[in-house]
Amino acid sequence: MQVRQGKQPWTGILTDDIRELSYQRTEEPAWFWEIITGFNLWDFSGRYRDQNILFKINIVRKDGTYIPVYEASQLEEREFWLWGWWVRTIRSLFEFFNLIKDVENHSLDVYENLKYEFRKLGVVQ
Repeated sequence: MQVRQGKQPWTGILTDDIRELSYQRTEEPAWFWEIITGFNLWDFSGRYRDQNILFKINIVRKDGTYIPVYEASQLEEREFWLWGWWVRTIRSLFEFFNLIKDVENHSLDVYENLKYEFRKLGVVQ
């Protein structure tokens, strides 16, 4: 299997050296976005604080090192006031007309496709 890390040249990895594919979903507060769109008291509550959701897929080698394969992020706005329902409505319309993608669903599709391809190569998950 050929992979490329950053600006380094392509290198080969033996399939016997691959332990698994890992899928990670993490959430981080989107403080910068909160400040730009108007910070209020509700933003101190974790329930209403905007979040930047990160999705990562890595190839994990048997020695514990990993190679990043896929990375994406998506802003999730969690507004308390009426603005929140408006943001969700507009986002739903954009998704319906395929103007934006739900990054979480897309990253899960990529992960399932990669697992299928890796199984074909003999890498068992």
